[in-house]
Amino acid sequence: MDKSTSQQITFIDKAFKNKDGHFAIWQMPNIPLFTWLIATILAKVVQNGKTHDLVTTAAFGALFAWALMEILTGVNYFRRILGLVVLVMLILSKVK
Repeated sequence: MDKSTSQQITFIDKAFKNKDGHFAIWQMPNIPLFTWLIATILAKVVQNGKTHDLVTTAAFGALFAWALMEILTGVNYFRRILGLVVLVMLILSKVK
């Protein structure tokens, strides 16, 4: 019997594994996440003025980009849902 036909893909596989069959919940930070982290730290150090506004905007933009990337190209359902949750929270944080 062919291996591809004998192995069923379960919801757990689609939700938490990548195309190679490895669990993919956490991975090394990519550029948007690294940018968000640095900008967030800088925003805590510089607490007022135009520099603060700049790094706060950079942090928001970087996390927004990361969330969109996860929604559109996440390796599994978990990553895509995580991106959606972060994006919704970002949007709600700006609604006043």
